[in-house]
Amino acid sequence: MNITNYLVNNNKKIYKFFKKHSGIKQRIEFFDVDFEKSWYLIFFKKPFQFSLVIVSETLQSVFGSLSPLILGLSLSQLNYQYLLLYVVVYFVLEIINRISLYYFATAFSSIQGSLLNACYTYFLTVDPIYHSTKSTGTIQSKIEATGRQLSFTIDILLFSLIDIVVGYFTVVVALGAFSNQLALIGIGSFLAISLASFYGHVVITKVFMPFWIIYRDKIRAIATENLFQNSFIRASFSTTEQISKTIKYEKIGFEARSIMVLSRSILTFVTRLLITGSVVWMVIVMIELISQNKIDSTLAIALLLTYMAGTRQITRVGQTVANFSEGVEDMNDLWDYIRTFGKQTYPVIDKDVYEK
Repeated sequence: MNITNYLVNNNKKIYKFFKKHSGIKQRIEFFDVDFEKSWYLIFFKKPFQFSLVIVSETLQSVFGSLSPLILGLSLSQLNYQYLLLYVVVYFVLEIINRISLYYFATAFSSIQGSLLNACYTYFLTVDPIYHSTKSTGTIQSKIEATGRQLSFTIDILLFSLIDIVVGYFTVVVALGAFSNQLALIGIGSFLAISLASFYGHVVITKVFMPFWIIYRDKIRAIATENLFQNSFIRASFSTTEQISKTIKYEKIGFEARSIMVLSRSILTFVTRLLITGSVVWMVIVMIELISQNKIDSTLAIALLLTYMAGTRQITRVGQTVANFSEGVEDMNDLWDYIRTFGKQTYPVIDKDVYEK
C-alpha cells in the first residue's frame, strides 16, 4: 500500500486528529455585517490576523527578490557567510509564514462565514413583498459570486499585489546600491507598466463587467426557474422556449466576457513590450558598467537575474489587477443590490442569533 492510498483510506482519522489539535473551531467567530457601510470594513474585524499576514508576506517578498543577489554575492566573493545568511533567513521566514497563515485561515473563515450568514439572514428577514418581484436565481447568483470573489480578492491582495509591489521596489533599491542609472531604469519601468496596467484593467472592468454580471445573473435565474418549475414548463410545452432563452443569455453573457478577456490580452501585450524594452536597456547599461570596471560580470549577472525576477513579478500585475477589480466590482454589486432590494418592517428573529 503506497502512502497516497493509506492517507485516503484513513482520511477520517487524519481529519479528526487535525480537528482535535488545531484549535481552529474555537478561533472562528461570526459577527454582524452592516450593508449600509462599505464592504471593505469587514476586514477590520480581524486586524491582528491580517496585519500578521501582511508583515509576513512583505518579508517573504523582500527576501525572495534579494535571493539571486545574495547567492550571486556568495559566488562572486567566494564567501560562505552570504550562503549561511540565505539559509538562516529562509527558515526563519518560513516559520513566521506558517504561523501567519494559521491565523489568516481562521480570520478568513470568520469573515466569509459572517458575510454569507448576513446575506442569508437579510433575505430571510426582509419583508416577503420584496421577494415577489425579484428572481431567486439572481439572489443566489450574487451571493455565490460574492462568496467566490471575496476569497479571490483577499488572496490577490495579500498574496499577489503585496508580493509584486514590495518585490519590485526591493529590486530597485538593490540596483540603486550599485548604480543609480540601473535604479532609475527600474523605477521608470515600474511606473510605466503599473500605471498602464492598473488604469487599463480598471477601465476595461468598469466598461465590460456590468454586462457580464447582468447576463450571469439572468443565466442563473433562468436555470433556477427551470429546476423549480420543471413540471409546469413540461406541461405547458415550454421546454424548447426555455432552452432557447438560456442559450440566448449564455451567448450574450459569454460574448461580453470574451470581449473583456480580449481587451485585457491587448493591454498585456503592451505591458510586455515595455518590460522587454526595460530588460534590453538594463543589459546595455550593464555592458557599459562592466567595460568601465565599475562592476564585474558575475555581479552583473546576479543583478540582471535579480531584476528579471522582479520583472517576472511585474508581468503578473495586469492579470492581478484585472482579477482584483473584478472582485471589487462583484462586492460592490452585492452591496448595491441589498441596499436597494427592500427592508424589514417588523421583527423576525432574535438579534442575538450569532451568540447562540
